[in-house]
Amino acid sequence: RLLALLGIGAAFPPLRDDVRVVDLRIYPIKSCGGISLKSSRMAPTGLEMDRVAAVVDGNGRIQTQRLRRRLAAIQPSLDPDTGIMTLA
Repeated sequence: RLLALLGIGAAFPPLRDDVRVVDLRIYPIKSCGGISLKSSRMAPTGLEMDRVAAVVDGNGRIQTQRLRRRLAAIQPSLDPDTGIMTLA
């Protein structure tokens, strides 16, 4: 009952018929470049392989583009057959 009062789990309005996905993208490493996909499986946390890794400093603190703008230049790619990620 509390969840209903807070609006959590409330029914969503029906989707419009003219809505379509034009670009599906994941970001395997937080704050780095993304990968366009034709399809994706869902994981409990969202799209599979989205934000599964992060860059950390020597103290274990996650680095973001707010702190390190050059992270945007890191471009991951995934081999769909092996699941191996490479960085460029």
